[in-house]
Amino acid sequence: MSRTAVDVRATRLLRQAHLRATLPRRLVLAALLGDRVHLDLEALRREVAARLGPLSPQTLYNVVHALEAAGLVRALHPTGAPRVYEAAAGAPHHHHVICRRCGTMVDLPCAREDGPCLQPAESAGFTVERADVTFWGLCPACQHAAPGQSPSPTGPEAQAQAAPRRAKRGVRRARTRTDVPGRRPRHRATDHDAEPPAR
Repeated sequence: MSRTAVDVRATRLLRQAHLRATLPRRLVLAALLGDRVHLDLEALRREVAARLGPLSPQTLYNVVHALEAAGLVRALHPTGAPRVYEAAAGAPHHHHVICRRCGTMVDLPCAREDGPCLQPAESAGFTVERADVTFWGLCPACQHAAPGQSPSPTGPEAQAQAAPRRAKRGVRRARTRTDVPGRRPRHRATDHDAEPPAR
């Protein structure tokens, strides 16, 4: 779908939801409608900034919140993965598969497009409207990558492997700041350093 067609569709969806079709709203919705992508807030900010110029984080948050409240955008926050957003308006019901190594998320068609394809054994009196299923596995690129390497370091496994490295770097930095020969370590005055009050 061309950029113009996506922009027109975004404008139409905003008006159908009784929202003003402001430029930031149109651009955020168009970014998510484009190729049926899943974007986090930073990626959305970059997409919108490429067409609009700088956008404050608060403005982006307000736009995403308004679109989500209107049912045009859906937030996904799978365990161990960053929160991402996708267009919800006009999208058939679907599930997701996420690569546990690189974090790639792909839509999977649901067995039924009109509602949940799964029914719980007991609904506790609820009317079940939707079932979100997230499958985890290895994407084709990670299946062919060497063990321990991933094409993109954003998945839960890559983040878990990076955490000890980040921690070690932090310790090493702290050590080099205080253990430089001939230099006194920085010292902040605390309450213990104050002179005792005179009696």
